[in-house]
Amino acid sequence: MQKATLSPNPSLGGFGGEPMSELFKRVKAIPIESVVREYYPHVDLKPRGRNLISRCPFHNEATASFYLYSEKNRWHCFGGCAKGESTIDLLLMGELASEPLDAAKMLAEKFGIETEKPKRNAKALTVAKYAEFCGLPEGFLLETFLLANTDKGIEIPYKDESGKVVSIQRRHRLENGAKNDGRFSWRKGDKAIPYGLWILPEEKTGLTIVEGASDVHVLTHCGFPSLGIPGAANFKPEMAANLLPFAGLALIQEPSEAGEKFVSSITAALKASEYEGTVRAVSLTEKDPRSLWLRFGNREKFRDALAKSIASAALIDLYPPIPLTKELIKTLSTLVQRFIFFKNERVPLLIAVWILATYVYDRFQYIPILWITSPVMRCGKSRLVDLLDKLVWKSSGSVINTSLAALYYMTAEGCTFLADEVENLKNSDREQFGAIIGIINAGFAKGATVRRMVQIEGEWVQKKLPVYGPKVLSGIATVTDTIRDRSLSIRMIRKSRKEKVVRFNLRREGQRLGELAASLALWAEANGEALERIYDDMPDQPELVGCDDRFLEIIDPLLSIVKFANAETANGGQRIIDNVMPLLRELGGQREEIQNDEAIVALCGLIEAIFDGKEERFISSADLLEMAKQTTGLQWISSAKALATFMSKLDLVSRQKWITDGNTRKQIRGYEITKETLDDLKLRYTSTIPGFEASQASQTNAQSGSEANL
Repeated sequence: MQKATLSPNPSLGGFGGEPMSELFKRVKAIPIESVVREYYPHVDLKPRGRNLISRCPFHNEATASFYLYSEKNRWHCFGGCAKGESTIDLLLMGELASEPLDAAKMLAEKFGIETEKPKRNAKALTVAKYAEFCGLPEGFLLETFLLANTDKGIEIPYKDESGKVVSIQRRHRLENGAKNDGRFSWRKGDKAIPYGLWILPEEKTGLTIVEGASDVHVLTHCGFPSLGIPGAANFKPEMAANLLPFAGLALIQEPSEAGEKFVSSITAALKASEYEGTVRAVSLTEKDPRSLWLRFGNREKFRDALAKSIASAALIDLYPPIPLTKELIKTLSTLVQRFIFFKNERVPLLIAVWILATYVYDRFQYIPILWITSPVMRCGKSRLVDLLDKLVWKSSGSVINTSLAALYYMTAEGCTFLADEVENLKNSDREQFGAIIGIINAGFAKGATVRRMVQIEGEWVQKKLPVYGPKVLSGIATVTDTIRDRSLSIRMIRKSRKEKVVRFNLRREGQRLGELAASLALWAEANGEALERIYDDMPDQPELVGCDDRFLEIIDPLLSIVKFANAETANGGQRIIDNVMPLLRELGGQREEIQNDEAIVALCGLIEAIFDGKEERFISSADLLEMAKQTTGLQWISSAKALATFMSKLDLVSRQKWITDGNTRKQIRGYEITKETLDDLKLRYTSTIPGFEASQASQTNAQSGSEANL
């Protein structure tokens, strides 16, 4: 038989330059009988119908069970070995080859398979071009890393610790293009693994961790032990096992958000694996080691520059001490008070506790909405929102006039939703506006969901999206009764010229705020379970007797954190709860006062609309009750008795009056109100609310929609 004139090529792209898919196709077409007779000459093949049969060459048997199907060019062992296999599997079953590619090459050489080298795509990336891109010798890449040319680019084999190829990455282009630009691809069925496992040094002193293969090529050429993660997003916690034996790790952090994620994901995995060595996050003067190498082009200068960058990088503390809850509350409170004026110095303390609650909100059944309001502009609301944006858990960013879809997905992702200038929500159409308010209303309670139609694989299906999570609302306009009922009200006023605060500069404070947010996340991870136990066992608070049940529900998470802080430092001086409780008691009492004040304003507006320029008017109790139920600010009046009680506080008492309805004369109960009475109410009550105009409350819900006052 004529032997093949081609010799095996070290390229993994095929045999004699032929793509692997074509090579396998050709060798699988070799007659199955010829392969058996060539490699298993002791097998006694006998005809049976259109097929051949013999005893199986792969196991001992007394009865023939090994069939060759000439028409299908397949073999089958009924004795249990395998079935329906190809020519390649004949060699693998007999352990004549360990890999399918090796078997294919053996068959190609044995049976003289020759193919012409396919024409190459002139635009395809080549090893030569890639070598120039990296500033490395082409021979070094071919011999050390077995890079290979294909008609679609170069192939980079990924080997395990033993040197066995387990994955192949294809690189099609050199530079980045658009997002998901297809610069890289993987062989079908392959998974990303660390690059360079087979060349890790036996001496486990230091190791440099980089993104991608090109940096490994450069570092290996320059004598630096390294390991490449195939893309910042491809690091998996199990990859940390390859790093644990090394005494020191240098993580090369590229200047991007992906670079930060690269470092954070690796350090988190190292911490979970209880790594005992040192870790540094290294920022180079250039983007990455390849760029640094191209800048110097000299091994000694490159080595010196890289070594200095690693040595000067700060150590990452994988196991920092857990900050005390009391200290975090004080730090946050001081920070808030430094930049924002509050007449009541206890309010920053409450805001600090609420910030902590955003990091553990999933441990509680409720989380209060933080409602930041003021009578006029320039009272510091937006500044407070900007500060919260940098401190709360997974902030949505300060959002103004958000879309419904954005709010759905922000809440579903478990972020802290921050809405500034909520009066702008009125700009939405009525249907969207009502849905947004519905999400905010429901989102204070755990388990709350909304239904939304989403497209999955081309079909629209209804899906429940969770909306529970921390929310901040800020604005001049009042909010709806339901939102107010589920909120902690932070009422801000404009500072005088004598009252000073430090101007908030995000660029100057950014690093400090970032470090503080990291401490908050660390605190939450360590203390979440303990806080949940305190919350579940929370007793009634005697100091808050008289506060409504809803208020007690929404402040229990904050009390859990305060009580935990006091338990941490039982002998640590003044207790935080001693400062927080009076403020909570005050806020609980204000809820009723705020409701009454706004109810009087709403009543004045309603009566003025009913008067319609008249000097006096009789309003039946039944009609007034129905109008009140449809008026924002009066919706809590749900019965004739509640209406009578509320009106009596204003010295307005109902009486019986005879009226004529057609030919019928009857008595009805109602209120005789004069213009003088209305003016007296407005003079006594509405003047206490800055910027009030009675006509603002003159619309009923039937006229303006269910959330008219937001």
